[in-house]
Order: sequence, then structure tokens, then C-alpha cells
Amino acid sequence: MKCGAELIRAGKQRGQTIYVASSNEEALAGLARDFVNILQAEASGAFEWHYVEMPDETHGTIYHPAAVEAFRRLFKPERHQAWPGMEK
Repeated sequence: MKCGAELIRAGKQRGQTIYVASSNEEALAGLARDFVNILQAEASGAFEWHYVEMPDETHGTIYHPAAVEAFRRLFKPERHQAWPGMEK
């Protein structure tokens, strides 16, 4: 985590977005929270970041829901587009 704080202070993420999600696995969730604490202390508006806790997910299941959430948050689509032929 110390290295992460040093990288943030160096400012190389300026203009970038960081998305962090944590599962119900406490060891990994604890590391994610530690990283978020560093972001809160060091980022100071240099870049955008988001943290989402996903307690219903495990390390093995978090990727897909976190990726969908990250894409929606980062790219901000106006509304969901159904696949052709699957309109309601």
C-alpha cells in the first residue's frame, strides 16, 4: 500500500479514473478498504475514483458484476440498449 500512496502523490493518474470493488472475502475487502483510505487521503481531486462494496460476491464471482458496474459508471450510457430481437 505504501507504493500505491507514492504513485498517487507522483500524480501520474491525473485525468484518469480508478474503480475499486470488494467482495465478501474479508482479507481482500480489507486490502481494498486500505487502498480506498489512501485514495481519500492522497487523491485530492487529481483523478476520479469509485469504490463499491459487493458483499454478495466472492473473489470468484465479483468480476462480471463489478465490470458491468464500472462500465456503466465510467461511460454513463443514457439507457440500456437491448440486443436486436430481444426488445421488450
